[in-house]
Amino acid sequence: MIGSWAKMTTKNKLIVMSLGIFIVGFLAGWKFLISPDMKTLRKLNVDIRGVTEKKQSLFEISQLEGRIKGYQTFVSKSKEEDWLMEVVNRAAGEASLVLLSAAPQPLKEDADYHQIALVTEVGGGYHALGKFIEKIENHEPMIRIDRLRVEPQKNEQGKAMGIRATISLSAYYPAGGPTP
Repeated sequence: MIGSWAKMTTKNKLIVMSLGIFIVGFLAGWKFLISPDMKTLRKLNVDIRGVTEKKQSLFEISQLEGRIKGYQTFVSKSKEEDWLMEVVNRAAGEASLVLLSAAPQPLKEDADYHQIALVTEVGGGYHALGKFIEKIENHEPMIRIDRLRVEPQKNEQGKAMGIRATISLSAYYPAGGPTP
């Protein structure tokens, strides 16, 4: 082989040496430049899979939260009766009804939810009662009218002066839910 090296022309020797330097440079570059980058790429690929799984999980959680928000209007945030009395008082005033009485009822507890109940008595006209009922029914969180009894109110001469209504209302909150 050494003999054939001596027989080579300078141009061929230069080509062989250039090719040798290129191969050595390529192998050194692979070892020191590309190989660490490949390890980094593999690690990044694993990280990308983890991020993708996290994104999918967060998306599913956000969908569940969206579905839960749809039900939040049906339940109260607290088990206190004050807010229910305040809503009834405000609705009666806005409807031009006189709030004659408001009596909280015992708390009813179930495994999944608890019920806050209130019996109110109001006086006024039929249209005012309709406006009051509309305000209660459209309130968020939902207030349910369980019972309604309406009777005419009469003056001393027996003439009708309006109505007197007894209304049983209830609202619900989740068992174990937050209290103020």
